[in-house]
Amino acid sequence: MNNLKPCPFCGGEAELCYGPGLGTDSCRGYTLQASCNECCAKSPGLWQEKKPEPDDAIWKDAADEWNWRPGEESLKQLWSSNLDIIGGELNKQLVEARARLAVLERAHDSTIEEQAALCAEGQSITELVAAKDKLIEQMRDALKAIDAIGSEKGDASRDDALRCFSIARAALAAERTKL
Repeated sequence: MNNLKPCPFCGGEAELCYGPGLGTDSCRGYTLQASCNECCAKSPGLWQEKKPEPDDAIWKDAADEWNWRPGEESLKQLWSSNLDIIGGELNKQLVEARARLAVLERAHDSTIEEQAALCAEGQSITELVAAKDKLIEQMRDALKAIDAIGSEKGDASRDDALRCFSIARAALAAERTKL
């Protein structure tokens, strides 16, 4: 008949019901209220003199009493605005991450091309080591560019870029010791 929200205490299903009211001896009337089927929580009773008919406005009033939750609209607005803020921040971080990835991909592609060219030329070990040092320097420049992206955007992004820089530096050092 009326759409009732779940019980605010236990989440159970509620229903509207009526019974004899507490009027004076000459006028008992009827009380209409919502009641939870699980925990028996009840809404404030609404009294009327005659027995409630299905189309009486008192049924809607009783449902409204049950469905009212203090601060519900304020909470919805707060969550909505917080989700907008979080979504905007996540989008900014995604753009920064994509910029860092693009720098690393360009550096990686360049390194692969340089290594392929060096191997094809049949260079000596000394020449290969010198070329590898040059590639390492190019990689450092790329990592510095990543660091600059992070420092423009704030401390959290800068920290992410520095972690990226440290990982790449360790990988480059390990690569250098292999030669």
